[in-house]
Amino acid sequence: MAAEQLWLELPAGSADGIIGHLQKYIVADRVELRRREDLLASTLVGARAEELLAELAPGAELPRAPWAHGEIGLLERQLGIAADEGWGLPAFTLWSSSEEG
Repeated sequence: MAAEQLWLELPAGSADGIIGHLQKYIVADRVELRRREDLLASTLVGARAEELLAELAPGAELPRAPWAHGEIGLLERQLGIAADEGWGLPAFTLWSSSEEG
């Protein structure tokens, strides 16, 4: 994710309504709201989540602050990664392109 981007992970079926609502508040010409149906999210949750990712991607810098994000090389792919605070346990959400299979 580029620094000038903001991604919202929304509940299934809610994107159209939320996009429509947010569009009413756009006052700058350089804002674009669009669905990212080309991405797939997988969340790794559990006490050993960080340890497992460190084993799978040695030397990778994992985001540790709540909701921090970055990129990680994993299984010969470059994935987006975010620290996910919504589970009550250590968790990381990995974002990959649906086109990669």
